[in-house]
Amino acid sequence: MNRLYKIPGTSNIDQEQNSYPYTDENFWPTFQEDLKNFQTTLINTYETNNSLSVLRMGHAEHNLFNTLVPFTNYKKGNLISKDILPRHYTRSPPKETWIKIFESIDSCDYVTTQLGIDFKNWLRDIIHYKNVYLTFKNSGKIDYLFNNLNEFNLNYDEKNENMDMPLDIIYGLISNKWLLETFKNKIALIGNYDKLQVIQNLMKYEEYKKYICNDYFLDYITIPQRQAIENNDLENTVFEQVKKSNSRIFYIGAGVSKLKIFHKLKEIKPNGIFIDVGYGIDAIAGIADCNRPYFGSWQNYKMSNYNYSNIDFCGKPHWNNVIML
Repeated sequence: MNRLYKIPGTSNIDQEQNSYPYTDENFWPTFQEDLKNFQTTLINTYETNNSLSVLRMGHAEHNLFNTLVPFTNYKKGNLISKDILPRHYTRSPPKETWIKIFESIDSCDYVTTQLGIDFKNWLRDIIHYKNVYLTFKNSGKIDYLFNNLNEFNLNYDEKNENMDMPLDIIYGLISNKWLLETFKNKIALIGNYDKLQVIQNLMKYEEYKKYICNDYFLDYITIPQRQAIENNDLENTVFEQVKKSNSRIFYIGAGVSKLKIFHKLKEIKPNGIFIDVGYGIDAIAGIADCNRPYFGSWQNYKMSNYNYSNIDFCGKPHWNNVIML
């Protein structure tokens, strides 16, 4: 890895981070500047009682858009994965949900994805689709657009750069615990029920609380583990708990279902900070695949008396160097 992309307190053990683009300082030359600016912005936002939202886009999100937009040569990041589909959704969402998805992307202060040619292409696709949606929305022709899906592929700009900052920064700041320590005991978690149950049980152990630099999390806002985006009660359940929460800091690991709720979160909690930490929730649950970017030195913890059989793991947890509780 080029030193430009290093984040203090983290390491990488997967070959992906020892190859392009992580070896090319010209791929994202403002990485260190973006890292510092994000940390400063986050602290200033909290201290001034303002809101901020960060949305992560990746494999699963692009696959979701592949269920809506017909494939053409304009889709530079085309991706289909049979492994992703059953975990996140069983069918393409209805028009009403797609509208919420586009509004969620448009409402965010940061839209991120991992460093990589494919990731940037996938994000470019998605932002292009969002811009097409906004064009038709502003002209009062949303129904026409959803009845003529090929419109999403017109006027594609290959030079358009849409990533506000690399997702790697979020991963690194979870892995080195900056995001955990900076807002110690002020954080609420939004994620699938089974993983949040693991975290709640881990927080009974003093050793683990010390490791993740928190004595407690203020709230555990749960969603279904699978196909949450298809759950009719998802919005009401999440919005009600966010509204009641005493926290202003929400770390979210909700798969593609977050796209159904992000557009309303700052409206419900006007001084809320909502960060889509994605795989960071797995790390906090002690079940990280340490091959993921910046999680090479993360220490997993496992409870000897806990049944992990129902957990939908994202990747393969590193149990080789696990600390048993």
